[in-house]
Amino acid sequence: MKALIMLYGRLRRADIGDVELLPEGVKVKMPAKMRWWFILNPAIAQWFIRSGELVIPYPSIVGLELIHEKAGLLTPRTPFIRLHFRDMQGVGNSITFAAYGWTKTSTKPEETLALYEEIRRRTGR
Repeated sequence: MKALIMLYGRLRRADIGDVELLPEGVKVKMPAKMRWWFILNPAIAQWFIRSGELVIPYPSIVGLELIHEKAGLLTPRTPFIRLHFRDMQGVGNSITFAAYGWTKTSTKPEETLALYEEIRRRTGR
């Protein structure tokens, strides 16, 4: 499914990527123009830049929370999923995303909540 993925840095912004639930984990495909070092640890970011996607195994997910964020300057607060996980070296990272709506900064709250419940069910949290 298309997802709006939040970037945190000096300026908060969102961009469109893909999130897919696989039997072994959550697959996140980031857009090529997004800079990984805003989201992930710089040491592992270089590896993910080459592949363009990240598979987070369910056992490595250490936290899952539903937060309310603004996707754009003039948009209302909508639910986003923040996924906390440990990478291959054991370093903690997080990624924030929501189901993509019809415009650049819109989301689909119902689909985001359904995705959150499905990830909770699969991780046992």
